[in-house]
Amino acid sequence: LMYNNLDRNIPPPVSATSGGAWQSDQLLLTQIEYDLIPFKRAFLKLRSGYQMQDNRYNLPGVVDATTRINGWNNKVDFGYDWSNKLQVNGTLQFDRSWIKSDGVGNITENLYNGLINANWRVIVPLKLAFGFRVNGISKSTPVIMPYGGLVWEISPTSGNLRLNISEVYRFPTINERYWKPGGNPDLLPERGWNYELGYSYKKKLGIYHVSAGITGFYSDIDNWILWTPSSNNSAIWEPQNIWNVIDKGMEFVFNFNFRPTGNIEVETGLNYSYTHVYASEIKNGNPEISGKQLLLSPQNQFTIPISIR
Repeated sequence: LMYNNLDRNIPPPVSATSGGAWQSDQLLLTQIEYDLIPFKRAFLKLRSGYQMQDNRYNLPGVVDATTRINGWNNKVDFGYDWSNKLQVNGTLQFDRSWIKSDGVGNITENLYNGLINANWRVIVPLKLAFGFRVNGISKSTPVIMPYGGLVWEISPTSGNLRLNISEVYRFPTINERYWKPGGNPDLLPERGWNYELGYSYKKKLGIYHVSAGITGFYSDIDNWILWTPSSNNSAIWEPQNIWNVIDKGMEFVFNFNFRPTGNIEVETGLNYSYTHVYASEIKNGNPEISGKQLLLSPQNQFTIPISIR
């Protein structure tokens, strides 16, 4: 069970002629789980829950709108170990949402997802993972997305190489389509391909456990959805498909943990990412953004996580 209530003031953009807005968000989540091991090599996990979201957006003199979403969420995870070299697992998910928005009225929508995955250790240093995902939404044709990858253990002391290729398909979210002000019910799904190549390394140095990794990624996405200020009122943001976007960059992760005493564990590290996200083709929106870093997509990010348990 989780409940969250948040009120916030939203300052206007520098170019806006009106004052700032006020937004209220309430969220209630409940969930029950049931785990089952029907026999030695299999597992089954059932989850079902209810969620309620209430959002109110007020821009004085322009709009005062409320969006409520009630949802029933269900998920089944399952798996089976065929042998020491081959494991198969999957997920089935069904969500039903009841949406009441000042922008579009009352809508009922079903969302369903599926995943089948196989992990196969071909030889001792080589492991393959492959499968497919299925996504569907009310009044649309289900989409099948294949993916595959491999992990090569260079040696027990030299780390691993990873390669992943996957098709990407994302339906616009409920807020992107029905949020008022700004929701766009005519949005098209994003679709494209994602490629990753990485290296990871782990080592124990006395009481310290050290791990590091670097990953390069490249995505080519059609119908990328981007929120931008409205041409009618820059204080209101609207999502739109901007045609083709390239998302490429690299991520570096360094972590180490240790136990200063038997009951305390300390973990910290350094994460850095460089991301270049730009529109290579423009279908809608300002053509001047072509080739430039997209709005709300930081190019350099640093984080230093610290946890004590």
